[in-house]
Parts: sequence; C-alpha cells; structure tokens
Amino acid sequence: MNHEPLNYDESIEEVEIPVTWKGRQYFLREATGEAHAIYQNALMASTSMSADGSVRKITGLADAEPLLVSQCLYDAGDKQVSLLIIKKWPARIVSSLYEKAKEISEIDKEDSLEVLTKKRDRLNQLIEEKTKDKDPAKNEHSDSTDGSESHTSLVTAEV
Repeated sequence: MNHEPLNYDESIEEVEIPVTWKGRQYFLREATGEAHAIYQNALMASTSMSADGSVRKITGLADAEPLLVSQCLYDAGDKQVSLLIIKKWPARIVSSLYEKAKEISEIDKEDSLEVLTKKRDRLNQLIEEKTKDKDPAKNEHSDSTDGSESHTSLVTAEV
C-alpha cells in the first residue's frame, strides 16, 4: 500500500471565529487535540455500560456541550473562558457555540463515500470470517424458502 506524505504546513490554517457577547470580544477556535480528548472523555464518562455492552445509564451528558465550548472559547486577552462562566450564559448561545465548535473542529464529521465503502468492505470481510467459523456448511449464499435472503448475506449498499 502506497501512502503519500502528510504535509500540514501549507494546507491547514487554524480556524478562529470572532464572537461578541454583551459588548465583549471572544474568539472561538477549533479544538486542539487535548480539547478534543477532554470532550470525548467526558462523553464516555457519562455513559455506563452493562456487561453485554448495552447502555445501562447516562449521567452528566449535558455538561459536554459547555465543556467543549469552554475548551474552544478565548477572551480578548487570549485566556480560555472558564466552564463556570459558559454555564451561566443562555442555553441558545452555548448551543450555537457548541455546534460551531464541532463544525470547525470537524467533530462528528460525516464519513466520506470512500470511508464508508472501506468500512462496508471490512464488515463484509468480518461477516464472511464469522460465518465460516460458525458453520463451514453454511458458507454459500442461498435464499430461504420464504423468498428472503438467508442470514449469511453480506452488507450491501448502493454507491
């Protein structure tokens, strides 16, 4: 597999958006790697899973929005705005800043067609392997008697 070198010197500029609230100047910046990790950890910490992998309980998830904003919002003196201050602002402002911070940081960005195709191909490969491991006699694709596809069919998608 041939990979091209990654050079971010010329192609990536840090995103910074001016924000004004009550006559004060702020700057919303894209999340740093650390800010993104803090946000993701907060999301994961808010979710409690059961032994079978299902979600058992969610607590504190609402704190993730103001947390990300506090990691990305700076005042005119280049000081991060604290979480305590962000939590005192109106929800509509915090929500708007949260959505913009996610957008400029490419958090929760939708996968491209190429990425989705690779994921589908990998899933098909895993399904094939699991099917072979489970029962070698069921490796062939066949239609069931009711006309629906058998459980061994692979993931397909129109692209």
